[in-house]
Amino acid sequence: MRRLGAQQASCCCGRFGCGVGSHLRRLTRARVRLQAPTSVGVKTWCRVCGLPVLVNVVLEYDYAVRHFFALDDQPMVHRQLHAEVGGWGVHWRLDDVLRVVFPRQHEHDNWIKTDWYKHDQAEELPVEVLDAGSINQYREETLCRLEHELELQPVSREDLEDYGPVWDENEFSQMFENLGFRPPFVLVKKLRNGERGTVIFQNHPRLYFGYDRDRVI
Repeated sequence: MRRLGAQQASCCCGRFGCGVGSHLRRLTRARVRLQAPTSVGVKTWCRVCGLPVLVNVVLEYDYAVRHFFALDDQPMVHRQLHAEVGGWGVHWRLDDVLRVVFPRQHEHDNWIKTDWYKHDQAEELPVEVLDAGSINQYREETLCRLEHELELQPVSREDLEDYGPVWDENEFSQMFENLGFRPPFVLVKKLRNGERGTVIFQNHPRLYFGYDRDRVI
């Protein structure tokens, strides 16, 4: 054992013997993979409103399927344009997402579009895997499109209140501190407890809505 230690000390790497160092690096990589599984961003499309959707897919088939089943059951609001109690597997073409990422494993659809399903927006647009540069470009394009949609089709306060709290400029200043803009979002801090988050705003009429403390912009 002492002779082995001497050999390690005189090894070219200067810290560990090559065999020991390689073994530790393999263990580290394995631990990192377990703690943070590799994932890819996939651009799909919403059949309800026709807007693009960025879905993060962990590159482990069974995990991805379980995650999508959980997502499918959630009541959510999509970009403040429509709210659904579930059905996101069909709305967001999640079978197409799995087929793109796992072409050999995903042989049977889990979320079949039935005859009575009425939504067919963006059906012809391809579902595709994005690289890091494309994801950033996608986010910028989506923000611009959302801002454009709000400018072209302003939403009334009454309609927005169906999805949650809405504030005009006076109410907003009493509720939040404005930390910065990235249209159509505002980074805010709640005056009551210091919690940070984002809201969406439209200009005409000027309204703030859709507060989310976890949104990434």
